[in-house]
Amino acid sequence: MLLDCWSIPCVIVLTWIFLKTKYGFRKFFGVGVCVAGLILVVFSDVHASDRAKGPKPLKGDLLVIVGSMLYACSNVTE
Repeated sequence: MLLDCWSIPCVIVLTWIFLKTKYGFRKFFGVGVCVAGLILVVFSDVHASDRAKGPKPLKGDLLVIVGSMLYACSNVTE
């Protein structure tokens, strides 16, 4: 979920900067929905006390976010 929620905005920003792609309001609205989903997933991971979780859920989420940024760079450079 985190991979999808963050790689899409990263791809749009990178293509806008490097490939000079034009985007409309609906695309930016979609990016806002993705970022809102990312925030909700991170907060649910950090504040979930009723589920079994790892010792450092925030660290895991940050590693996935960094990985999704690298994935977005890979997609744009292809």
